[in-house]
Parts: sequence; C-alpha cells; structure tokens
Amino acid sequence: DGRGRNKRGLEKTARMKNIYLIGMRGVGKSAVGKLLAKRLRRKFLDSDALIEKKENVSLPQLVENNGWDYFRMAEHTVIESIVRQKNAVCSLGGGAPVYYDHDAILKTTGTVIYLSAESRHLVERLKTSKRPSLTGRPYLEEIEEILASRKNIYESCAHHIIATDEKSSKDIVDEILDLFA
Repeated sequence: DGRGRNKRGLEKTARMKNIYLIGMRGVGKSAVGKLLAKRLRRKFLDSDALIEKKENVSLPQLVENNGWDYFRMAEHTVIESIVRQKNAVCSLGGGAPVYYDHDAILKTTGTVIYLSAESRHLVERLKTSKRPSLTGRPYLEEIEEILASRKNIYESCAHHIIATDEKSSKDIVDEILDLFA
C-alpha cells in the first residue's frame, strides 16, 4: 500500500542525511560514531576533535584560556560546517544541542540519535577515561546537574533515543542499524 512505500522512502531519505549522535560527555558518542560510520561506509565527524584541530589546543585548555563563551562560538562555527555535510555520521559535544538553536538545525538536517545513560554509568566512564571535571565539583554532582538541565532538550531534539547503559559500542551500533533496517 501507499503507506509502506512512503515508509521505505523516509528510510531511504534518512540514510542519505547525516546521523547526529547527541548526549552527555562520556556516553560513548565518539566510539559509537566511529564504528557506525565504518559499518555504514560514511565519513565520521567529531565536533570536539574538529574544534581542537581548528583551535590547535585541547578543549579543556581552550576553555581555560578563552572561557565558555568562546568555546561555544567555536563549537557553533564547527556545527555550521558539519550540517552542510551530507551522508556523514557526526558525534557532537554534550552541550551542542543546547546552544544557538542547534537542536532545530540538527533535527531538520539529519537523523538525531540521543545516546542516554544513567549518571552512575557516566561517572564510571569519565573516571576510566581520566577526563577532568568541567566544574571542579565531584563527577556525580556535576553530571546530575548538567543532565537535569539538558535531558528535555536532548529528548525533544532526538528522532530516536537509545539507552547505552551496560552495552558495548558494537551493541549500540547494531541497535542504531536496526532503526534503519
């Protein structure tokens, strides 16, 4: 029937658009994005890595030297470039959907997948990765506060939500691929 053809048409369109991975830092967006891009034979773009390359400095150092406003503007410039790409898998920084109406831009230029995780899992991943706290406060306190302020934006921006707790990157990628099957 017509609905079946339309559904397949939407799936085909989704395959041609960018796939944006959003969520809290430490959720695994970069690892999942690299693997997903490889499996789909697409280009992989990581907004944080692109900012570091453009600014020639690590993100913590960039923020320390120039402040959060400067970082968000640098991130905005990179995201403007990313959304002009086609057929890429894009890992975006945790705050990316929150600023400069990025949530609306992402939603209209690609398929947005929110990788969610419980705070305790994020803490464990961040401790293992030896990433510094963004605020100088204990990880759990910081994550719970930031997640509380962003969760509604993540959820409203996302076309799909995937819980990542206790899943491998491969399992998460398989779940994403099933969305387009």
